[in-house]
Amino acid sequence: MARLCSVGLLLVDLYTGKKIMYPGGNELNVAVYASRLGNESGIIGVFGSDPSTAFLQAVLQAEHVDYSHSRYAEGPCANSTVKIVNGDRVFTGHNNGGVTGMFPIEITAEDEPYITSFDVVSTSTYGRMHPQQVQKLCSLGVPVAYDFSHDAPQAMVDQLLPCVTYAFFSAADKSDVEIKRFIYACAEKGGHNIICTAGERGAFALVDGAMYRQEAEKANVIDTMGAGDSFIAAFLTTIEDPQKDRDVRAALKAAAVFAAETCTKEGAVGHPSPIA
Repeated sequence: MARLCSVGLLLVDLYTGKKIMYPGGNELNVAVYASRLGNESGIIGVFGSDPSTAFLQAVLQAEHVDYSHSRYAEGPCANSTVKIVNGDRVFTGHNNGGVTGMFPIEITAEDEPYITSFDVVSTSTYGRMHPQQVQKLCSLGVPVAYDFSHDAPQAMVDQLLPCVTYAFFSAADKSDVEIKRFIYACAEKGGHNIICTAGERGAFALVDGAMYRQEAEKANVIDTMGAGDSFIAAFLTTIEDPQKDRDVRAALKAAAVFAAETCTKEGAVGHPSPIA
């Protein structure tokens, strides 16, 4: 079992066509998935002053995710609007991170003992932490995973690659050859462990100096929301489990299996609720 802490986004996904909302956001998803996989997990995020806060807290409580170090601010929780097109989720709008965008997480002295009690920390470009705060997070001595997704600014990628332990990228728009070139280019810029997911083509990873290819698992795809986050959660909690030997292939396999399972359900972590 690995203890995982997410730092960043608490969000609601609004499926406006169905008038249903789901909890979401990279960091919330990763924390919930880690808990479902049998690990202890926590999240440091920002709750707003709208009804979404009570909804998100109820979900986190039900999923056994600790949020005791999260912040509270006046304003709306982060939200995004979503529609499903041929099983693939398409974002149609957002409120720029709501209170998370207005008040990005800053690591305080009170946070540090909490964070260092975990085996691994996960955050992302959508968590909206300033790069200096991510670097501060990395300085605490706990492995840090950062999801750059597909659209992180290049300057941020170059700045953070040398300090994060695991760099995740979404690369479904690249060919296999382009992905490998991209991974090696990241390594030349100081990246340590670089993992690129490529949708139905699986994933490529340069970990501990070796290149790996992980095929995607077959699935009856209903909704791809959360697939990347579930991959990250399963990979991190497997490879950073202090009770097991470090096994990259086992971590990639566990990640692929869990990501495929996630795609068979609507909403990243479930818990549908009528849009208020």
